[in-house]
Amino acid sequence: MPFLFLAAVATRAIARAAWRGAALCCAVSNTPVMASAQSTTTASAATGAATTPPTHTARRDNAPPPAPPSAEPTIGAALRRAADTHGLWGSVGVGQGRAGLDCATCANEASKAYSFQGTLGIRVTPRFLIGAETFAWLDVIGGGVDRIARGTYLIARSYPVRGSKLFLHGGLGVASFEVNDGQVAFSTRSPSLSMAVGYDWRLGGVNLTPSLTAIGSTGGRLNSDRTGNAITDNARMGYLRSALALSWYR
Repeated sequence: MPFLFLAAVATRAIARAAWRGAALCCAVSNTPVMASAQSTTTASAATGAATTPPTHTARRDNAPPPAPPSAEPTIGAALRRAADTHGLWGSVGVGQGRAGLDCATCANEASKAYSFQGTLGIRVTPRFLIGAETFAWLDVIGGGVDRIARGTYLIARSYPVRGSKLFLHGGLGVASFEVNDGQVAFSTRSPSLSMAVGYDWRLGGVNLTPSLTAIGSTGGRLNSDRTGNAITDNARMGYLRSALALSWYR
């Protein structure tokens, strides 16, 4: 009996030890598999993150490039820039003057008539202006002989006294003089100089500008319009004018 009891106890202890050993063996054998599975999952995730293209793409702008601004003429663009920077000025006036021709075959008689003038320019500084001026002197009423003088000039105007509206004015251009008695016409055209003095009186939004102008030409050919022949090669025009103009400055 004691032998049988000891055998049963030993058998039970052996069985319990075998069970624990089997459980430990299974746990040890499963650990690498789990670690391998986890590493495989991590590697797959990393590979997917590396190979998956970005979900967003750069936006392509298919719109055509903006068209360049239209090119203006060089002189027009320069005038526009100068006007925006410095300002414009101009005047329109009427006056009375005496004009005549001086040459070997001319009557050398000056006659008096009305004249018209117009000026447009740019203010370089408040006291120095540049521009262009044109005038026409018309002795066409009565007398039987029509006389017409015309001229176009590039001019510069200066206000030499600070705070004063007195100005001096000079120009260089071309002048012409025509004589027509109804049967024969003569004309001359030559370089010309212009000099003037004047004053600006403020009158509301404009200026009332009286001026005195002297013009002389350097001398040119006096041609017959009927034959085209030159009557003389040294016909000089002289012109003296007093005028009253409306002037504006921007």
